[in-house]
Amino acid sequence: MDRRGGLQKSMKAAFEGRNTNREASATSLTSEPYSITSVPAGDHYTMMDFASTYFREAQFMTELKGTPAEKKTIADMVQYTKVPIQESLLRYSDSELNELATKSFMTLMRFMGDQPKLKNQDDAQCVYEILQLCKEKESLHDEVYCQVIKQVTLNPKQESVLRGWLLLNLLTGFFLPSNILMPYATKFLQQASGDPSSTHHDIAKVCQSNLRKNFMYGGRRHLPFPVEMDALLKGRSARRLEVLMFGGVEYVTRIRTFTVAKELLQEICEQMGAGEQEEMQEFALFAIRKASDKNGK
Repeated sequence: MDRRGGLQKSMKAAFEGRNTNREASATSLTSEPYSITSVPAGDHYTMMDFASTYFREAQFMTELKGTPAEKKTIADMVQYTKVPIQESLLRYSDSELNELATKSFMTLMRFMGDQPKLKNQDDAQCVYEILQLCKEKESLHDEVYCQVIKQVTLNPKQESVLRGWLLLNLLTGFFLPSNILMPYATKFLQQASGDPSSTHHDIAKVCQSNLRKNFMYGGRRHLPFPVEMDALLKGRSARRLEVLMFGGVEYVTRIRTFTVAKELLQEICEQMGAGEQEEMQEFALFAIRKASDKNGK
């Protein structure tokens, strides 16, 4: 399989199959209530709206206020660039966060193929570096979201776009944006999934689903093990799961990277004809870890 074919398979595997149903952050990114179930309507909450208020560069454009040049400049802020950024997209008072943000952007460009990788650096290492940064620095969640969204917007290289969406698929399952960015990110995903002719139409829907589950149940606590990460990057995002039910009946299904227990329980209950909420509350799932024998089996 050629390189591009592998990427397309990665995206396809991410969304096909059965659907079982901030340290010194930018001062403007404070919390405010927002429900992921409320999709912003109309032309509001676009990434250009967000950039015009919260991006570092936009805060130094007072001389362009209200001119056509302002709109074009802001549009450029949220679109692909072939040149690595020299400062974070969002303004941080902590110089360390600014430096980490620029390093993250370079790693993103290397993963997407917009910049050459370092010697002995592979795709998995790039993804781990970005995810680990988000895990350690919650205040950089919005920055990384904005960076990925920027690089998949009007990127002329289709392979780079595929890689960017693959990373966004992971981000939405592991980390939530702030309450401020949430409606803008939701709007971006809604618009991306609204064009059936686009190559990222389906994976954008998966990102929406990931974000919704992350909001409702919390993201995954632990980053993928190397074996899982390698499988994800090769397009194998699902695994077989056997559920032992009462009476010795075995139910076989497939779970994916961000499948939650409630989804699986609902699927099983519906198969048994007990799909009502009150009925499902009578059932539970238990994980049984088998002890290895002396031979390691």
